[in-house]
Amino acid sequence: MAILYNMLVDMMLGIIPLWIGDLLDIFSRSYAKNYRLIVGFVEGDKEVIQEVNRKAVLTAAGILVLCVIIYWVARLAVYLTSELWGWISGLF
Repeated sequence: MAILYNMLVDMMLGIIPLWIGDLLDIFSRSYAKNYRLIVGFVEGDKEVIQEVNRKAVLTAAGILVLCVIIYWVARLAVYLTSELWGWISGLF
């Protein structure tokens, strides 16, 4: 999850329009951060393990929030579609 977190941050920086996202993406270096996390986790570095756990919790919370947002958007789409269908049916 920590590696996924770094990759998502890197992608979010990279999609900023024009040259700004490219410039930020160059300095982000998520691959170096991921390598440090993997090596530190395998070697038992306590600071790296805490960082991995923190990023894993943040990523899991973000995924949960995203799932809730998707659920409510889907419910809104179903509601609006049924309302629109009812309105169109009432015309004929």
